[in-house]
Amino acid sequence: MKVLETRFLEKHFYHVAALKGVDIRVEEGDLLGLIGPNGSGKTTLFDCITGILRPNGGKIFFKGRDITNSSFAPLNKGLRLTIIFYVYCFEVVKGS
Repeated sequence: MKVLETRFLEKHFYHVAALKGVDIRVEEGDLLGLIGPNGSGKTTLFDCITGILRPNGGKIFFKGRDITNSSFAPLNKGLRLTIIFYVYCFEVVKGS
């Protein structure tokens, strides 16, 4: 079952594309890492998925439900907490 999916996700800051056509599919039980250099759009992607930023194009689905324009909805809040928890746990293990 797809838990998280983005389709053609785009985010622009002025005339600079931070995300351009990003497609991600996360199935239940998957563990996904996002690696890239500074300025490659990793944080922007998380911010769009969690509703902190609104994408300029594309769609975001959580458990089959379109959450693209539902920023700060309870659904997104739970997703934000889950992502923050995993990032925090990774940093704790990494720093050990």
